Amino acid sequence: MARILILGATGNIASIVTSILAEEGRHQLRLSSTRDEGVEQLKALYPEAEVVKADWHDQASLPAALEGVNRVLIITPDFITDEVVATSNILEAAKAAPIDLIVRHIAVYPGVTDADITEEWFATRTGSALKNVTIPLHRRSGLPTTLINVSAWIGFNLMWFAEADIQEKRYLPLPARLDAQRTWISESDIARVAAKVLSDGPATHAGQEYVLTGTEKIGFDDVVAMLSDEVGEKVELRDTEDGLRRAAGANAEQLISYISCERRHCGNVDPDPTFERLMGRPPQSLRAYIAENRDYFA
Repeated sequence: MARILILGATGNIASIVTSILAEEGRHQLRLSSTRDEGVEQLKALYPEAEVVKADWHDQASLPAALEGVNRVLIITPDFITDEVVATSNILEAAKAAPIDLIVRHIAVYPGVTDADITEEWFATRTGSALKNVTIPLHRRSGLPTTLINVSAWIGFNLMWFAEADIQEKRYLPLPARLDAQRTWISESDIARVAAKVLSDGPATHAGQEYVLTGTEKIGFDDVVAMLSDEVGEKVELRDTEDGLRRAAGANAEQLISYISCERRHCGNVDPDPTFERLMGRPPQSLRAYIAENRDYFA
């Protein structure tokens, strides 16, 4: 039995990983949140787990969180994370712990080089923009690491960008200039890979990079066709940034800039067989994801 630390265990994907591992019951879980209310929420949901307050921007809070830990999951949120500070703090604290595996979520399109990452892209502080920061920090640490590289859009982006507009007005608010042939993958499938790697441990996974994509390349027109089929009414594509700006709030310019930069490379990413090799089944298609989450759009 390993002791597994889930940093930021209330996060969108980390919370699903936590739920999967808790249900399996094979390992001892230590869960962290930066917020008092998050700590209380985790204690209520997982009474058998250890729960601590820790902030990756505060190095002093990390040694206690990592003490005695064998494995750790790191998924830093976009836009608001100082990647150099946060990752350096976590890795420094991890060196004093009996770590046998760090599982790190990244989002780097294969083939993107440091030279491709413009100042504009890097300034967004998200996804592939951080390739030349995140990966070198892990490699220099010398700690056993598995990279889970999500080279796709995540299903919950549909809810984040457009749930209310699809429900109330039957349109998808995404600007045409940001369209591209992307793959999509569900947050649940990402979490299941992370949970498997954490549970299996280093003998199988240390030193690996797992590229996760969806099952097919999909443009915005394809998305509205799937939505239309599922809700039984025509959903139109509206050329507007309104949904992105509403979703991201103060981070809207960063989000729009990021999508503008990443669209130059995402079309080069073909569906990858890694998920099926790891999990013994294909990843959930976007059409199946929309059907499963129909209540968000109907």
